[in-house]
Amino acid sequence: MIESITYENPLKDAHPVRRGDSYLLVPGDGCFKASTELRRLVSGLPRRGATADFQRALSELDAPDAFAALVANGTLTPAKTRPLHRRVLSALLQPRLTLIGPLFQERAFRGLGLEGSGPQAFALNGALAVYGATLSAAVWFLAPQPAALHGGTGAAAVLLAFVGMIVHELGHSASTYALGLGARPIGLSLYLYCPVLYTNVSGIRSLDLRGQIAVSLGGFAAQTLYMLGLAAAFLATGSDAFLLALQALACLLVFNLNPLLHTDGYWCYHDAYQRFRARPWAKGLNALYLAAFSGYTVYLVWRGGYFLLAALRQFLAEGRLSAGGGVRLLFCGYLGVMLAQGVWGRLEEMFKIST
Repeated sequence: MIESITYENPLKDAHPVRRGDSYLLVPGDGCFKASTELRRLVSGLPRRGATADFQRALSELDAPDAFAALVANGTLTPAKTRPLHRRVLSALLQPRLTLIGPLFQERAFRGLGLEGSGPQAFALNGALAVYGATLSAAVWFLAPQPAALHGGTGAAAVLLAFVGMIVHELGHSASTYALGLGARPIGLSLYLYCPVLYTNVSGIRSLDLRGQIAVSLGGFAAQTLYMLGLAAAFLATGSDAFLLALQALACLLVFNLNPLLHTDGYWCYHDAYQRFRARPWAKGLNALYLAAFSGYTVYLVWRGGYFLLAALRQFLAEGRLSAGGGVRLLFCGYLGVMLAQGVWGRLEEMFKIST
């Protein structure tokens, strides 16, 4: 019986972003265009309930006949029920926690004067991303070697690096805000056994190419500014914690440029190449970019093999692994799975579009 069906209203708590005479509704995932009336209805309906519950609420909202239309267009969806053990496993293995909500961000971005700054986002983010890549290379080739990771220094370095990762995501959100798509929720999840941060940037395909690339580069821009702060702090104090965090973020920035994985660099590459692929110079640039990061990926595999070999030698010699060796081993496993999942698909895709 229809009356026994339980429905969900996934847009109940979606963040509304005004766009002319309509809205963008931004939940934790996705982005949906909605009229003013639809936004009024979803905000007034319950999150979950039986058909009778929604019909009663619609009557109170002076829209008693809207239920069938809301179900037909997917605004209200049949509730999915999963056994308790699956829900617990999902919460443990694939948590999706919102760290920073969009309302708090919008107040901060408004205070920084980012509202309406979209026309400058492409040039500013691009310049900072290039500078960040240069700074990252300088950090690895010119910076002094820090002391070993230990105790309070190690904990401080990890915390500073994690803050840098959050700043990276805030850069994406600040860019969507500047370009009129509103601030976006920043969440925390797990990929394998490593924590990952993410920003919901759904809806950027409505922007032109410059806007799309500005959003993809926004994380690099914010991260570059944060790294400059770390560099200044290291020069002022000489603390290894700042240098270790700076080196970790430099590695992360270059890794995120890799077009062989679904990183920010991939989306910049993908969007630009799709736009300019008919130009005579596009194939040459594509080949150069692909060759450079194929070499970089081979380097990552080589370094991973080096770490694995060192850990194996230590284990055979001592019968145990040091804390540093264990961390390296976990990192190699994480990197290996990520490369195995991503590289083949990206190579197949890029060679297809380059011919």
